[in-house]
Amino acid sequence: MYTKECSQIDSLLKDNPRGLNIRQISQKLSMNRITVAKYLDLMTVEGKLELILFGKSKVYFRARNVPARSLTEYTSNLILILDNEHHVVMCNPRFLDFAGLSEKDTIGASISEIPCDLIEKIMPLFGQGYEQTEKMLEISLKRYNHSYYFLIKIARMEFVENPAGWEIVIEDITKRKVAEIELIQSEQKYRALVEQVSEAFVTVDLKGTIKSYKKTVRDLTDFTEDDIINHNIREFILPESSIDNPVFLFNTKYLMDPRKNHVPIPCQMKNKNGVYRWYELTISPDVDTQNRPRAIFIAMRDIHELKKAQDAIKSREQVLDAIVNRFEIPQFGIGPDHIILFWNAGMEHLTGIPAKKVLGTKDHEEILYAQKKPCLVDFLLENELTRKKFNNEQVRQLNLSQFKFNAGECSAIEHFDGRNLAGNSYFVKAAILEDAEEEVTGAVQQFIELAKYVP
Repeated sequence: MYTKECSQIDSLLKDNPRGLNIRQISQKLSMNRITVAKYLDLMTVEGKLELILFGKSKVYFRARNVPARSLTEYTSNLILILDNEHHVVMCNPRFLDFAGLSEKDTIGASISEIPCDLIEKIMPLFGQGYEQTEKMLEISLKRYNHSYYFLIKIARMEFVENPAGWEIVIEDITKRKVAEIELIQSEQKYRALVEQVSEAFVTVDLKGTIKSYKKTVRDLTDFTEDDIINHNIREFILPESSIDNPVFLFNTKYLMDPRKNHVPIPCQMKNKNGVYRWYELTISPDVDTQNRPRAIFIAMRDIHELKKAQDAIKSREQVLDAIVNRFEIPQFGIGPDHIILFWNAGMEHLTGIPAKKVLGTKDHEEILYAQKKPCLVDFLLENELTRKKFNNEQVRQLNLSQFKFNAGECSAIEHFDGRNLAGNSYFVKAAILEDAEEEVTGAVQQFIELAKYVP
């Protein structure tokens, strides 16, 4: 939609590199000024045009950086841009793929008319007093018995001439939510196990010799009376267990300290089959009339399944933490002149250098290497612009292995020696960025830790 008019404006500005204002464009194309302003807004949002103010006059030029549309096509998020009347101005391929629609079905259409279950979840936001604020909403939907979860961010977007519109960014958080749900289910399952655990009791003298026990001990360990009576409890405790230390079990000072003697202590004890299981021992003294210890009561609780559950939950929590707190995949982009145009949060974390210090520079050549030299993305962009192929010298200079090249993108494993990346190797991938006319507008490079790289 509007392809013809936008193409005419683009051609006109291409022939006038010093720029034109709205009146000049309107006169040269014989279009209404209001109509021209609408097209200029659309092309500015898409990143095809730049606007510079000269006094009160707004002069438009063809964009000299990576178009915003190219960046939206590279993101994993689903993106929609609406005008003030909720008509779709732009949407990225990720949204079209998920909705099963084409640009013809969406561009210019009212968002309420787009046949998509995801849009149906978003629509209530525009009728609940959110018109002047930025909002976030977490939603879920089902398709073909599969559940999806999304985090939706809606914010105002300023246009040049027309009233402010809306930007809708939809992040797929399905993996994170599934991990959270599984963690909750695990906690509920193992909490039920804890409530069913039974306790057993033994009595030992001050040297640790077992003098009596309750039947539940036999149920827990399969030991008979002959197996344990007059045997030292140390014989059944795993030698590496901390409970084997006399300080914890048979020290009088410890036994008589109320802050310690009722504190459950986990340890591993073997059953009749010689298999060690986890038990929790709670120790309390049996005292005489002068309050001196004469024996020790030990409450035993089988926590083997609980311990396994706790380890499983801990493992899941680590996985969930990695999901929730993961940084973006480190990536940066450069323009045709090799100047850095974007430097995402992942790159800031990887290098320790904020974006504001590198945007508009060529510092990536110094940050990533001990000695300044081009990166993989520089070679790819240069070769694309000059229609050359990669050569062995470029591969050797970058210290690459498993190098692959295919139609505008390449990948390899590269070893870096920059001060913040010293000694680390990463799977790197570089790709060319093009505009709607398939003209090269720049290139991007990603970094993936080898431990997280799945071929």
